[in-house]
Amino acid sequence: MRWISLILLAVLAVDMIAHRTVDEVAFLQVGQGDATLLSRNGSHLLIDAGPRSNTLDGGQRFVWPELHRRGIRRLDAIFITHFDRDHYGGLQALLGRIQVDRIVVVAPNGIEDENLKLLREIGMRSDQLVVLESEQRLDFGGLTVDVVPGESGLGADDNSQSPYLGVDYGADRIIFTGDAPGDLEKYWLSLGVKPGHIVKAGHHGSEQSLSSEWLEAMQPNFVVFSCGRNNPWHHPSPGALGRVREVGAKSLRTDALGTVRFKPDSQGRLQLVSAEDRPAILEFFQR
Repeated sequence: MRWISLILLAVLAVDMIAHRTVDEVAFLQVGQGDATLLSRNGSHLLIDAGPRSNTLDGGQRFVWPELHRRGIRRLDAIFITHFDRDHYGGLQALLGRIQVDRIVVVAPNGIEDENLKLLREIGMRSDQLVVLESEQRLDFGGLTVDVVPGESGLGADDNSQSPYLGVDYGADRIIFTGDAPGDLEKYWLSLGVKPGHIVKAGHHGSEQSLSSEWLEAMQPNFVVFSCGRNNPWHHPSPGALGRVREVGAKSLRTDALGTVRFKPDSQGRLQLVSAEDRPAILEFFQR
């Protein structure tokens, strides 16, 4: 049995080295849901917290282990793009395990009572909550976030209230849009939001997201699709994938690749970490 112990120790050592606290952007593989970890100069942000269902807690199963392996014991903020369970569901597991300075909710009409009650029930303290109702620029030391709210009409559904989040990471920008549909993308374009090197696909790449106008204006090199294998919604849609190809960007899918990682090079520009640069044993368990 000694050789089994040695193998396990070797796997643990490789895992610790690969996941030490480093500057990185990681679009986490959480199944059919969203969670992205951004780390730079000691600042750590999480955009969404993974899904939760009767059979899976993405915060406990995926997000917390990633934070723990990387030695992250405090998050500057967790942004919840909107109140669908595949985006906020993992938050409860995280609040019980790690220090979270702020929980940021972008709500153009203010946070709804039922959502405020929900956050309190899963363990949020009142002093953690930040509700943004208008455009803001937030500075987290190594990371800066431009916030533009979604639709403000009282009849807007959760998806249409998703915000535009433009995260400046050195000279690069990463764009997050929650589950934004095409009409909301058009609205943001009318406001002149900035383009980005990396775009997180809205609504997991549904047919209603990633309009041609949006992609042409954003000018991405990479579009990341966070989706579960064989998901019943068939995300990402062939149309969304086709529109990404048309603008010359590269599609990256967490259902096929596992966690998608970018790390800054010696010039500070984000570069995709290819599968060849990742330890094979970790890739196996990640997917």
